[in-house]
Amino acid sequence: MNVAILGCGPAGLIAAHSAVTLGHDVVILSRRVRSETFGAMYLHEPIPAISQGKPEMMIEVSKTGTKWGYAESVYGNREAPVSWDKFEPGPTPGWNLKTAYAELWSRYSDLILNTDITPESIAGLKYDRIFNTIPARAICLDWTHRFDLVKIVVVHGPNPREDNVMWYNGSDFSGSPRWYRYSRINRYESWEFSEQRAPLSLPTAELARGLRVSAGIKPLSTDCDCHPHVVRLGRFGKWNKNVFTHHAYQEVIDAL
Repeated sequence: MNVAILGCGPAGLIAAHSAVTLGHDVVILSRRVRSETFGAMYLHEPIPAISQGKPEMMIEVSKTGTKWGYAESVYGNREAPVSWDKFEPGPTPGWNLKTAYAELWSRYSDLILNTDITPESIAGLKYDRIFNTIPARAICLDWTHRFDLVKIVVVHGPNPREDNVMWYNGSDFSGSPRWYRYSRINRYESWEFSEQRAPLSLPTAELARGLRVSAGIKPLSTDCDCHPHVVRLGRFGKWNKNVFTHHAYQEVIDAL
């Protein structure tokens, strides 16, 4: 079967790996640019033949406050659904996303056809199966479709400590700045803020030790139904914050 993967980020290359493992002919259609991985990014499950079978790290999960306070910090709405209850305090296993992505890139970057994908060009693609990991709103044909999101700010940089932590902050207190999640994964730390609660600047001492600020978004949901023949994968491909990167592997198997 001829299979096309749209996008060459971690979800795209995991999808390519899954399809190649099944014996299909695969091409990856994307700009040939490696995605940057930083912040609270790790694999919740191993990728077969890429990651080690046993956990590559243990992450100590902590919580402060309540899920309602956490929801307000992230979304400005105490009743918004959040992942607060999905992670229990204590150690949780993880796998290294950066090393997995590096291995996937070394194996499958030759399959990347350096190209720009447009909403209109997708209709002309002649493949037996097409999987999309490009942000869903970038391939939408209808400007009236809704793409709900939350704008966030991430303060991040290297940290030499070897212990891995994830700290969810649902404290009920006023004032700014107020981060909702802190992580230190693989000697890299990050503080995540909603746009409204982000710091306006960083102290000189923090800048000196390599911290920087990046703006981003959390995709929430969409009513876009363009390209119904295309299987959507990944958090941005599906435009759903509840999707994990490793899901792409099994979802490709199920679709094929």
